[in-house]
Amino acid sequence: MKRWIAVTLIAAMTAAVASGQDVVFRKSRIFGKRARVDLVFLDQDKALEVRNKSGVVEHIPLDKVDEFSYGHSKRRRWSEALQVFSLNANSGLLIFLTLPITVLIAVPMMFTKETKHRLTVDFSDAEAPRKLVFQLDKSEYGKVLATIKTRTDKTVVMLPETKKR
Repeated sequence: MKRWIAVTLIAAMTAAVASGQDVVFRKSRIFGKRARVDLVFLDQDKALEVRNKSGVVEHIPLDKVDEFSYGHSKRRRWSEALQVFSLNANSGLLIFLTLPITVLIAVPMMFTKETKHRLTVDFSDAEAPRKLVFQLDKSEYGKVLATIKTRTDKTVVMLPETKKR
């Protein structure tokens, strides 16, 4: 099933490349920042543009890119569950009313995992080598990797998974 999805994604990205259209991914973030940015693979300029609401943040020609690397990390959501419990503990006399709801929310949250997908772009700028790290959305990371492969003819270096406890 996963192989079929990957083949379909690569075929779709190849069709987009053949048609000469720009490919836009709207759900990414620059790592460490909350605001969303658009990753735009420009067909005519052969470049990667990073745009936010105010305009172009970065314009990277694809021939200046040294390496693309992808990695992901997984962690359990213990801290969020403990925050829900601590909110309930501060509610005073209402604790008896809110405790069942808190247990229904916090206990399943302890057993869920969060995965963060990261794309690192190493490129040469006029001054010095630079690096940009993006946090990709879970619905787009596969499409971004397929687009990189079809647009740049470069392989994406897959970094080993990092697990946080």
